[in-house]
Amino acid sequence: MSLFQVKNSGFTLIELVSVMVLLGVLAVAAIPTFTGSDDFSAYSAQDQIITGARMAQQRAMYDRAAGSCYFLNIASNNISVIRIAGASFGTIGPTEEWRNGIAVDADVVIADAQVFFDGLGNAIDACPGSGAPLAGVQTITIGAAGLAVCVNPAGYIYAC
Repeated sequence: MSLFQVKNSGFTLIELVSVMVLLGVLAVAAIPTFTGSDDFSAYSAQDQIITGARMAQQRAMYDRAAGSCYFLNIASNNISVIRIAGASFGTIGPTEEWRNGIAVDADVVIADAQVFFDGLGNAIDACPGSGAPLAGVQTITIGAAGLAVCVNPAGYIYAC
């Protein structure tokens, strides 16, 4: 048996340095994600508007009863989907939060808007019966982040 036997019980210097470099790169990439909530709130509002518009569009296509109208309503930073049936109306949604209206953070400013849909899913300018197809793309602006949601006359809803 040799007197100078080397025991391997640790990491090499190269392994330690490479792990530290990888952690540094990941930290530089991930830190901007956690620093501010304003951008996150704006993107969250954009997603909620797209979700609400698609919900109103789908409900309008499912419920083709005469005098029935579904639309996305954005007023005072509150997003809701509304159903009008004759003289009655009410907010709808899959959860209690949607039925009460989704409140957006106060630091995100959304332009008030209404997006109406007909039974074919097309975006129109007013409730069915008097609603005509939109003349162009309807844009809903979101805060100072430069985000927006666009609705095409054919009913395509997307982040723009």
